[in-house]
Amino acid sequence: MIKVNRINISITGLVSATALLAQKDLQLPKHPNIIIISCEDISPDLGCYGNTVVKTPNLDELAKDGILYENVFSTAGVSAPSRCCLITGMYATSIGGGCMRTSEKGLKDLQPYEIVPPPEVRCYSELLRKSGYYCTNNEKTDYQFKAPLSAWDDCSKFA
Repeated sequence: MIKVNRINISITGLVSATALLAQKDLQLPKHPNIIIISCEDISPDLGCYGNTVVKTPNLDELAKDGILYENVFSTAGVSAPSRCCLITGMYATSIGGGCMRTSEKGLKDLQPYEIVPPPEVRCYSELLRKSGYYCTNNEKTDYQFKAPLSAWDDCSKFA
C-alpha cells in the first residue's frame, strides 16, 4: 500500500497517484485501470482506515493493493457542491457551484438555480474518455449542473 498525505480530492489526485507510482519505478500499462469509489456520509469508517468494528474486506483489499489517501479534505460542506468539485477538479465556488442549487426543489420565493459551467470546464470522465478509457457511473449525477452527454459511456443503475 502506498500512503499519501495532504492531497486534495480532485483530478490532481489522479495525476499525483500516477506520478507517485512512476517514482516507485513501477511499470504501468498505457491505460492502467482506474477505479474511483465515491460514497456519501460514511466518514473513514472502513477497516483500511483502522476501524475494527466495521468489516469492509473488499475495500480493505483494494486499499492494500492501491493508493490510500489518509489526509483528505472536502471543499464544500454539502453534497452537490462537493460532487461539483470532484467531477470537475475545480473549487465549486470558482465555477458558481458553491451554493446548493434550487432548480429541483420547487421552493416558494426562491428563484430556481443551477450552474452552467464555463465552456472550458470538463468532467474528469470526459478527459479520461478522450484518452481512451471506458467510463461508467452508477446513476448519480447531481453535480450542481446537468451532466453533459459526453460525461459517461454508461450512466445507469446497471452501469
